Amino acid sequence: MEKYLIVGTGGVGGSIAGFLALAGKDVTCIARGKHLEAIREKGLHLRSDLKGNHFLPVQACTAEEYNEKANVIFVCVKGYSLDSIKDLLEKASDKDTLIIPILNVYGTGPR
Repeated sequence: MEKYLIVGTGGVGGSIAGFLALAGKDVTCIARGKHLEAIREKGLHLRSDLKGNHFLPVQACTAEEYNEKANVIFVCVKGYSLDSIKDLLEKASDKDTLIIPILNVYGTGPR
């Protein structure tokens, strides 16, 4: 089974992770702080007019804790956080990993 890694499990990343998990995919979410604690304790909360309201069991960890290779990585962080995830992307990917950037750069300044 392919491994999906979501880097930045906010609104966009959380939605992607939720729909993938609902489809039975192997999903790991990179999160921090209270959001990470909530995912670990209750599961990832997906609220969708299309698919309903779900708490989905997904793997969740910090960037430092993640030590696998992903087949597909969704990068869903703010533009100013890109430098801070470079090491994670190198560690979590190999030559065949598909990396899909879905970035929020509005109002984050020049890059």
